[in-house]
Amino acid sequence: MITVQIRVLGEVELWRDGRRVESLVGKQQALLATLLTAPGFAASQDFLIEQLWPDSEPAAATAALHSCVYRIRKAIASDAVRLRRDARNYQLELEPGVVDLQRFEALAEGGRAALDRGDHQGATTQLRAALELWRGDSFSGVDLPSVRDRARSVDEARLDVAEWWLSAELVLGHHEEVGREAATLISRNPLRERLWELELLALYRAGRQTVALERYGELRRLLADELGIDPSPALQELHRKILAGAEDLRADRPDRAVDRRPVAVPRQVPAGVGRFVGRAALLAELTRLSGRPRATEPLLAVITGPAGMGKTTLAVHWAHLIAGDYPGGQLYVNLQGFDPSGQVRTVGDVARGYLVGLGVPDGDLPADVDDQLALFRTITADRKLLIILDNARDAEQVRPLLPSGPGCCVVITSRDQLAGLIATEGAWTLPLTLLEDAECEDLLAGRIGADRVAADRQSAAKIIEICGRLPLALAIAAARVSGRPQLSLAGAVESLFDPRRGLDALDAGTAVGDLRQVFSWSYATLDAEAARLLRLLGVHPGPEIGSGAVASLAGRPPAEVARLLDRLVAASLITEYEPGRYQLHDLLRRYAAELADRVDGATERRQAELRVLDHYLRTAARSVALDEPSRPPIELPPPEPDVTPEELDHNDLLRWCRVEHTVLTAVVRRGIELGADLAVYALVWAIRTYLATIQPPLPDLAFSRAALTAAQRMGDPTAELGARSYLMYNYADLGRLDDALREAEIAGELAAALDRPRERGVVLIAAGHVRSTKTGNKADELPYNREALHWFRKAGYTRGVAFALNAVGESELSRGNGAAALQHCLEAVETYSGEGDDAGLGDLVDTLAAAYATTGDLDLAVTTFSRAIELYHSAGFHRAAGDSWVRLAGFYEEADRSADALHALRQALAIYQETAPDRADQIRRRMVSAATLRRLRDRSRAS
Repeated sequence: MITVQIRVLGEVELWRDGRRVESLVGKQQALLATLLTAPGFAASQDFLIEQLWPDSEPAAATAALHSCVYRIRKAIASDAVRLRRDARNYQLELEPGVVDLQRFEALAEGGRAALDRGDHQGATTQLRAALELWRGDSFSGVDLPSVRDRARSVDEARLDVAEWWLSAELVLGHHEEVGREAATLISRNPLRERLWELELLALYRAGRQTVALERYGELRRLLADELGIDPSPALQELHRKILAGAEDLRADRPDRAVDRRPVAVPRQVPAGVGRFVGRAALLAELTRLSGRPRATEPLLAVITGPAGMGKTTLAVHWAHLIAGDYPGGQLYVNLQGFDPSGQVRTVGDVARGYLVGLGVPDGDLPADVDDQLALFRTITADRKLLIILDNARDAEQVRPLLPSGPGCCVVITSRDQLAGLIATEGAWTLPLTLLEDAECEDLLAGRIGADRVAADRQSAAKIIEICGRLPLALAIAAARVSGRPQLSLAGAVESLFDPRRGLDALDAGTAVGDLRQVFSWSYATLDAEAARLLRLLGVHPGPEIGSGAVASLAGRPPAEVARLLDRLVAASLITEYEPGRYQLHDLLRRYAAELADRVDGATERRQAELRVLDHYLRTAARSVALDEPSRPPIELPPPEPDVTPEELDHNDLLRWCRVEHTVLTAVVRRGIELGADLAVYALVWAIRTYLATIQPPLPDLAFSRAALTAAQRMGDPTAELGARSYLMYNYADLGRLDDALREAEIAGELAAALDRPRERGVVLIAAGHVRSTKTGNKADELPYNREALHWFRKAGYTRGVAFALNAVGESELSRGNGAAALQHCLEAVETYSGEGDDAGLGDLVDTLAAAYATTGDLDLAVTTFSRAIELYHSAGFHRAAGDSWVRLAGFYEEADRSADALHALRQALAIYQETAPDRADQIRRRMVSAATLRRLRDRSRAS
């Protein structure tokens, strides 16, 4: 069997049976490289001729192509590589691993995965093997535009892999080798800051602090001379620490060596109880497990037991005892696995919380949940971090949330045994049993006073018996007794624990119903208004609630409700987990909801639920009216009485939507169940644009589907049109393009049936964007944009007309029709200039500037870009101004005005450093790449 290999990591070569095919040179070599760099390894005859024989007569070029194809097929002569031709394209069909680039990418992917999970030895093995495949710059010997771009990206990937390899070697303690290799790579890539960061860290750890400082000075001078910028914030911080001789740099820290994102030291574990009693054996076992050496995996300890056994209390108490052993910090998450609402915390919600807690800025948060989890594993690879995952539902909920590094410890509490986690992840299980009598007595003594217990041990034993030695029941009972200091313990027992009330139901296997009476003891101490508030909190659909929403839920003034909340917190019936936000334990919430049904009845419960729905609606709608005065209003339901909406500006509402996202999802779902269709539709209408601007995006498909359900039940085609338009955008954001196009078609038909030209235009613009995204061809938007322009003009919608003109201009630009593009863009700017919307006008002027540049008038483009930038700054859209600078830099680069391009990128960098740190890193890399290319060109000209 003939073995064939194609090598592109260096000069493009074809090898058969271990020998290079020497005849593959010139145009054959170029043709093979062009096909290898084409999407899907396929290219049309016209494209290939344009690339390889641009100046030849068509007949001669076609004959030359056929000859090259014949010679390549003859040289290959193997089933492992086939060069086929169909009606449209020449197609290379390759078996996996035939091309060295494929093997490089597979090894790089495997090495990166090993790095992310903390397997540094495995990572170095694979990454080194990937780098050893290289023989020089990729695709050497072929200088074609289509090949050149791919070669640059492949060469960039080589440097990424080299940095990953050096990072892993650094963690393994190979400081001298990392220093030498980094210096060698820097000599060829002097502006690559990550390489400098690795070299400086390696030098410092090798005891060469002075040399590290000298090298930093060289870098600073180099960046100032070449790019006119200072070293990155990460390098500046590293320099400061090296200068100060920081001890924390001397230890191997993969979160520094692998990931440049800022990392905080979280301290999220809640406060423990004032006096913890019992569980000494379990505390000792946890500490023993924590001290066990672990080579590759984190410690997983599962604390299991029925509700009320004190699982969370034990975990939190031990976390405070052991905190000093985990300098990387402590994360705490309530997974809500047995929440009465059924709203279990999603993986994406927890992943975002992890990264925010670890100090990753909002702008650096990946949008994809898998990418968020990968970043979390990277950060925790060798960090000594303690994580408490409280109230887990099952092993499947926990598994994706585990860190990667052996220095991490994860304590999981659950009513479920989590057998799957124990079997497959090697978790240790720590089942909780009932407290011993002596421990129960200690618990009571700590809560109600040792003197009272010592004075009447018989009554204390009676309380322990009634509570069945259940920690939660004992804690609540103690709270009731301590509230009667004037009574003897026997008197308190007689008064509070009347056996006729059925308290003997408590035992070790209690469920929710078994705890009702225990909860009733604390409930009975509340005044009427506080008791009513507790009951109503039980019917709130979300897992948590803000103080503003509590006031509307209760239908009482906020100041009065604040006092009632303080009363409930003091009685340990609710928890204020952060200022102004409250949670009920899941069992207490279920108990409170049952009380609401029994005491208040279905009518009052429904009124409370409608009030809280109206609270969220009025809060959002009021902010929309202030923030978006030009947005067409919609019908709102009559306001519910005694609702006090919050007053939020634009930024406040964005934060509110992020914080309340889980709650809003539950509220909308409950509103559908209640049949409050207009309120649900209006709430979704109010928050949809704000949800769309939150980064990283939050899932909002539930909102658009709820809005559609509400609209259809109302029989309101106008509302259905709005809901389907929203659903179309949601599907498009999720990459479900066929679903998005289907919704666009239905929405378009609705708009036509309703004779709503404005809405027809809106749907067409969006549908065109979805279509071009699917096909990958911006020009495919043109017919949609033209038709949208027609309908906007018919509707007299000035903004729509202007932006449709702009969209037509962009489509014409993508077709290479500069004159038509310029005409439409000029008309768009003229149409919108008097509308008083600087940000919107900035978008149009920016496109006009691109049209000028594309048609060859770069000087006028520069002036026009400057105007767009001024408009963006005037409107406070500073990041958009940075985007304009970046586009201008691209046109400067095309015109070979590298100094001007560098100036534009500097301006963008200054803006992004304040508004978008993730984009700032990208711009720095782009500046380095541009400077590197300029150096290569200068070197080529000199030779």
